[in-house]
Amino acid sequence: MRAAYRARMELPRAHTDPARAASPTVAVVVATRGRPHLLASLVEAVLDDPGAHELIVVVDGEENASTGPSSAEVLERLAARHERLAPLTLAHSGQLRALEAGIARATAEVVLLLDDDVLPTCHLASGHARHHGDRRGLVVVGTMPVALPPAGRVGVGTELYAPHEGRHPDNTSTGRHVPLTRLWM
Repeated sequence: MRAAYRARMELPRAHTDPARAASPTVAVVVATRGRPHLLASLVEAVLDDPGAHELIVVVDGEENASTGPSSAEVLERLAARHERLAPLTLAHSGQLRALEAGIARATAEVVLLLDDDVLPTCHLASGHARHHGDRRGLVVVGTMPVALPPAGRVGVGTELYAPHEGRHPDNTSTGRHVPLTRLWM
């Protein structure tokens, strides 16, 4: 199932259109808690996209780091190598407050919210910038490929969510789902 899902989610890279050189800047905002093992892949994938003006990762309260580096420590090391990465650590207050703090910190014209277990492909931030460059006041909703490990166990939520999200584009294009009624928040 994982290989088929990954193959389905691999999309061609976005093409750069010189006529759209004035695309708005995009800040990617992520809230995380207790999953430092996901952060390096997420940071690399987001910042591989030249359309990501900045990546703000908000640690929603410090987790018990007795088994390895904490999320804040991982992000601090990554920030030393990536100037577009802005880590932020808050007292635990929940995912929505963490996202709100990240949005408040953003300096870009457009904000792209991602979960920490979503691995963006095909220059996702650049694609959002292109959509927002054409029209103002948009809410852009797309697929959110879940980062499944190559081997081993994953949480039941991730295992259940991954195949459902793979069907989302087909369900939306055929009218079976209306995107704004399906937002998690």
